[in-house]
Amino acid sequence: MKRPASLSPGDTIALAAPSRFATLDQVQEITRLLESRGYKVHIDEDVLARDFQFAGTNSQRAEVFNRLIHNNEIKAIWCMRGGYGAGRLLPHIDFEYLANHPKWVIGFSDITAIHSAMLKWGVACLHAPLATTLITSPNAVVDECFDLLEGRMSKSSFLHTAGMLKLADSRIVGGNLSVLYSINGSPWLDIHEGDVLLIEDIDEMLYHIDRMMNNLLLSGVLAKLSGVLIGHFTAMRDSTQEFGFSTDNPFGKNAIEIIASYLDPLGIPYTIVPVGHESNNYPIILG
Repeated sequence: MKRPASLSPGDTIALAAPSRFATLDQVQEITRLLESRGYKVHIDEDVLARDFQFAGTNSQRAEVFNRLIHNNEIKAIWCMRGGYGAGRLLPHIDFEYLANHPKWVIGFSDITAIHSAMLKWGVACLHAPLATTLITSPNAVVDECFDLLEGRMSKSSFLHTAGMLKLADSRIVGGNLSVLYSINGSPWLDIHEGDVLLIEDIDEMLYHIDRMMNNLLLSGVLAKLSGVLIGHFTAMRDSTQEFGFSTDNPFGKNAIEIIASYLDPLGIPYTIVPVGHESNNYPIILG
């Protein structure tokens, strides 16, 4: 696994929008934050493109990402937003060049699609707040992002707690459960024997969580794992009148209980981690 070089103030960080569109205000806010840390910020001419909910057409977004990959002055790419759309770009991104010229790609949620492809090509990446969420993250989370990127830390702080360092010694993969589910069975998700899987999600039905975990079971993914890191499962919904259904048909378990019901029979160890769609979204290096 290739780990991109550590960053230093004075390096250039580019902004990318491979999923939902970004606004000028958002670009200006993250630019101020990165410049306050001593970094130059590269803003591609098409980063503010828009095609309905996307930051431009598939070809526009892929072309922007490829320009950033091929620009050797750029040392890291910080993704603006998640949502949906990054998976559409996977066949069009030059991952071979990125594997030979590794640089940090930073984000989470929908960016899981790009991260998964990078891991397949043997390049580590940073699961961390998106540019739009970094600007409102607690100082401790922001500081830890730069501590990892600048090489002052080799592993996330929460991996130093009792019982977790053993998991941290394995290859950590994953990210957003819905995105992993959407690319499972494709060439873009490659789970190895002994991997530790990180999962988190937001705004899903509880039975969807069960369906996605069942998919990982039936496809053989779970059987390969040496452990699971369970992040935030935020704003989960149930099949009840409270969430707009005509009758109450509750699933009967919360998200953590659903996940545990798949891991416990296989004897797969798991632990809860501060990662995902909440303010305490601490960074973790995948790969």
